[in-house]
Amino acid sequence: MLSGSSLAFLTLLAALVIPAYLGLCVLWPLKLCRACRGRGRFQSRVLRGVRVCLDCDASGLQLRAGTRALAAIRESLQARRNRNNRR
Repeated sequence: MLSGSSLAFLTLLAALVIPAYLGLCVLWPLKLCRACRGRGRFQSRVLRGVRVCLDCDASGLQLRAGTRALAAIRESLQARRNRNNRR
């Protein structure tokens, strides 16, 4: 079990880190693709053939996890607002 001081520290840390990360997601919603390292393609070492990265659709960028979470929250709030306006 966690002691009172360590639990307070973890709570304070989470209260600082989570809003900072969500702010980062608002300012910079995209990150480099991990599969192709932001290049959008893979190149064969032997025959110099090029293959398109399917993870990022050859853009070299992907949405951050926090950006996806913010989009899901926004969509659910909009759906709730639309349901309330129909009544």
